[in-house]
Amino acid sequence: PDPIERDRPGPSPRRRANRTFLELRTPLSGLAHEAMIRDDTATALATLSTLTAPPTGPAGKGRTRPTGTQPTNTELITSHSTNTTITGRSSAMPDNAKPLRTGTPTTATPTTDTSTAETHAPRTQATATGTTGTGTAGTGTAGTGAGGTAVVVGGGGAGAAVVTALRRVSPEQLAHACRLGLSAAGPAALWAATGVRPLARALDALDPALRARHDHLDLLLADAPLPGSLRALARHEAIAPARTMELVARRVRATLGQLAHADDPVLAYRVARDADTAVLCALVIAVTGRADGPPTVAVTAPGEVSVPGFPRSSLADPDGPWQRAFPGAVELGADLEVFWARVASDGLRVPTAWLGRGGWPALWQRSARR
Repeated sequence: PDPIERDRPGPSPRRRANRTFLELRTPLSGLAHEAMIRDDTATALATLSTLTAPPTGPAGKGRTRPTGTQPTNTELITSHSTNTTITGRSSAMPDNAKPLRTGTPTTATPTTDTSTAETHAPRTQATATGTTGTGTAGTGTAGTGAGGTAVVVGGGGAGAAVVTALRRVSPEQLAHACRLGLSAAGPAALWAATGVRPLARALDALDPALRARHDHLDLLLADAPLPGSLRALARHEAIAPARTMELVARRVRATLGQLAHADDPVLAYRVARDADTAVLCALVIAVTGRADGPPTVAVTAPGEVSVPGFPRSSLADPDGPWQRAFPGAVELGADLEVFWARVASDGLRVPTAWLGRGGWPALWQRSARR
C-alpha cells in the first residue's frame, strides 16, 4: 500500500519565539533607541516627569489665580485626589502597586511588572548640565522636568525610570498624577507628550518585508498581556523603555477621559485656560459620545456639523481639527458611532464647567491661539 502522507508539524511556540527575537532584536532595538533619544521624546519625558512630583513653585506664567472664589491648584488637587474613583482600565494593577516616587529616581535592582511579566531597566539616578547625559544603557538627550530636574533619555536612564514608575501605579494613583501634570504642565503640553510614541515610530520604520513576515508586531503597542513569541523582544533593554512609554501614554489618555466624564475640577480649570484645539477637540468628542457624563450645553444644533466660533471649523472637514482629533478621542474612551448619533440628536456638547465668561466662542478662540 502507498504510504500515508502526513502534514509536517509546524514550528513549536518556543521556536517561533526564538525566530522572532533573533530576526527582530537588532533592527528593532536600534530603531527604538533612536526614537528614544529624539528631541521630541526628551520633551515628552520631561513633561511626563511632572506627573511624578507636585509643583514646587507658582503655577507659571499665564496660570495665575483669577480674582473671585476660584480655588487654587493645591486646593483642587487635595480635595479631589481621594474622592474620585477612576475605573475602566482592562488590565488591573496589582494590589501591592507602588506609589509614585517624587524627585529623581534612585538606584534600584531591576524589577518585574506583574501585569505584563516584563523586566525593565534599573532605576538610575542621573543628572545633566547640558543637552546630553549618560544613562544606564548609553548616552541620551536631556530635558528639564518638574522643579528643574534633569530627565535623561537613554536605554535605561532617568527618563525611562519616569515612565516605569508611572506604569506601576494603580488607576487611582494615576488619576492623582494626571491632576499634578495638568496643574504643572497644562493640558496642551500633557496631550502633546502622550502623543509621542517611540515604539510605534520604530515599528513604522522597520523594513516592510520584515514587518510583513512578523504581522503580529502591533500587539507590542497594546496594553494587554503579550503572546510568548513577543515577550523576549519586549524585555530587550532598548525596546522595553519604548514600550513602557507607549503604554503609559495610552493609560494617561484613558485617565484624562475618565476625569472628563467625572467632571473633575482640576481638568475643567486647566482646559478652560490652557487647552489647545488638539486636546480640546478630543475631549469634547469624548464627552459628547456619552450621555452619562457631566452637565453639558450644546454648541451646535442637532445634526449641524459647522461649529461656531473663530476660526470656523466643521466636524465633517477631513483636514480640520475635529477629524484630526478622532484617534486621540478614541484613546480617551470615545465611541465614534455614539458620538455621531449624539451629534445628530443633541448636537455637539461641551461641559458647562469648561465655559466661563464668553462661553464656547471665547474658549475656542483661546484654544486656537495656542
